Amino acid sequence: MFKPYTALISRRDFVKFGIISAVIISVPILVVNKFISAPKLQKWVWHGSAMGMDINIQLCHQNKAVIDRVISLCKDEVSRLESIFTLYSDDSELSYLNKHGKLKHPSLELVELMSLARKYGDISDGYFDMTLQPVWEIIKKYGIDSPKLKDALALVNYKKVKISPQEIVLENPDMAISLNGIAQGYITDKITNLIESNGIKNALIDIGEIRALGGNESNKPWKIGLNDPIKKDKYFKIIPLYNNAISTTGGYGLVLSEDGKQHHIINPKSGKSKNYYISLSVIAETATKADAFSTAFYLMDIEQIRNILRQFTDIKVILMHSNGQIQTIS
Repeated sequence: MFKPYTALISRRDFVKFGIISAVIISVPILVVNKFISAPKLQKWVWHGSAMGMDINIQLCHQNKAVIDRVISLCKDEVSRLESIFTLYSDDSELSYLNKHGKLKHPSLELVELMSLARKYGDISDGYFDMTLQPVWEIIKKYGIDSPKLKDALALVNYKKVKISPQEIVLENPDMAISLNGIAQGYITDKITNLIESNGIKNALIDIGEIRALGGNESNKPWKIGLNDPIKKDKYFKIIPLYNNAISTTGGYGLVLSEDGKQHHIINPKSGKSKNYYISLSVIAETATKADAFSTAFYLMDIEQIRNILRQFTDIKVILMHSNGQIQTIS
C-alpha cells in the first residue's frame, strides 16, 4: 500500500545549521522492459540532519559508488553554504555583515541570494523583507507586545541594502539581515543542481523545502503528502511533483501569544501576524521561489495573491482556511 512522502510543513522561526550525519539505505528495484531486460535501478534514501532539521534525499541510480560520491559532495556543499548564511556562528559572512553593517568581497552565493530576496521584496510589495531580523531580536528578548518593537520596525526596509559583487552595505548600521524564508529553498536548489550535474536524473530533495528532480524510480511523479493542521497525523492533500518544488507555511509552527493569533510569520509592515489561512503551500519551478512566495503569500489576502500570480505561469497555491476549506488558485 502506497504511503506518500510527508512534507515538513511548519515554518521554522530561525534557520539553524548543524552537522550532517547520514545513513544511506538502498532499495533495489528491477525495471523490466517487455522485450529487453533493463539494468537494475535502485533508489537510495539518505537521511541526515543539517540547518537544525532533518534532511531526506532520495536518489535513483544503478551505481552505489556514484551515490556515495554525490552524497559526499552534498555534505561539503551544505557545509560551505552554512559558512555563508548561518546566524549561529560569528564567523559566517551574514553574521559579519550584521555586526559591521558592511561586507567587502562577499561570496557569489550571498550576493545572489540577497539579490533574489530584494527581487521578491519588490514583487510582493514588501511582504517579503530580509531586513526583519531586528524585529525578531526584540521578540526573542522582550516578547511580541514590547514597546521596543516600534523602533525595530523602523529599521525594516530591504530597499536600504546596497548589494554588489564588490560590497554589501546596510545603510543604517542598526539594520540586520535574516535570510530565513528563502535560504532553505535556495540551498535545496543548489543541492538539486549539484545532484543533476553529477549525472543523477531522478531525485527528491527535502532540506526544509522540497524539490523533485525528474520523477521517482519508475519516472512517475513523486507524491508529497501535506499534513492536515486540523486533523493531526493525516494528509489533507497528495501533491504530485515532477521537476518542480513545494513549500508550505503555517502559523502553528511557533505561537507567540496565548490566543495563537500571533506567531512566527511576521508582517514586516506592522510587526504582527496575519491569520487568513492555517496552511498555505506554493508549488513552483524552484524551491527558492516557492519558499519566498509561501512566506509572503501567508500575509496576503486572496486578491493580493491573485494579482501576483498573474505575472507567473508556473505557480500554484493551495490554501487551507480556518474552517478546513481547501482552495487552489493559480
